[in-house]
Amino acid sequence: MIRNKVIEELKEQIKVDRQAMTVEQIKKIAKSKNIIIGGHTVTHPILTNCDDTEAFEEIKHSKMHLEEWVDYEVNFFSFPNGSYSAREIKCLKELNFSLAFTTEETYITPDKLQERFTLPRFYVKEGASFSENVCRMLGVWPSKG
Repeated sequence: MIRNKVIEELKEQIKVDRQAMTVEQIKKIAKSKNIIIGGHTVTHPILTNCDDTEAFEEIKHSKMHLEEWVDYEVNFFSFPNGSYSAREIKCLKELNFSLAFTTEETYITPDKLQERFTLPRFYVKEGASFSENVCRMLGVWPSKG
């Protein structure tokens, strides 16, 4: 895990404003009846670029940490950058995830629901207005570009 060592060394040298949520923020929002926390890896690698062990460990440890913090079973996963292969899906199944989401911006249809580990989803685009995001999800606004 040379990558993780390099990341830790860089963290010591470069101070960056926090981009991710803190553990306390995760614990707080996890209490909401309207929010379900899902896994996304520990260090956000593109999983298809990882070897088998690293990919499995990234998914496994993400699930373990989150379950400890939120005090419930984490069953959902989103692929970093939307990148996945059959290997990642196999890992998710082994770790008892029940659903996974891609970054394919299309609607969930009955056919798409048959593939529980490659569900499409629309994301809330940073910098876009609420109206633009709603229009993108409704198909009124072009989703690409």
